[in-house]
Amino acid sequence: MVRASIAGGRLRLELQGLRKLWVLQSHMEIPLERVRSVRVEPELVRAWLKDLRRLPGGARRLPAPGTLTRDGERVFWDVADPEHALVIGLAGEPYEELVIEVERPAEVLGLIVGASGKH
Repeated sequence: MVRASIAGGRLRLELQGLRKLWVLQSHMEIPLERVRSVRVEPELVRAWLKDLRRLPGGARRLPAPGTLTRDGERVFWDVADPEHALVIGLAGEPYEELVIEVERPAEVLGLIVGASGKH
């Protein structure tokens, strides 16, 4: 689970619980001008999970949080429950997208869209 907040023109994402140990960081900060899109797409995340589980020798469990490569692009992944997934598209950052689990996706979407004007 990730907790999102906005301060000083930056989106701050704080990783919660033991999951932050897998990625060796506890938070990310992204300038709002680098957010190109934000959307709630549980069906897309379910499809990605299905694809990840089909990888040769791949896990039959949830992928660990961290960096994934999807269609040649770097993606940060931290989702256990697709119903709580938020997909944030970025420009000029190490990741093309952040796929994160938040407690209230619609609320976080509204927070980011309200602050950045991007949807």
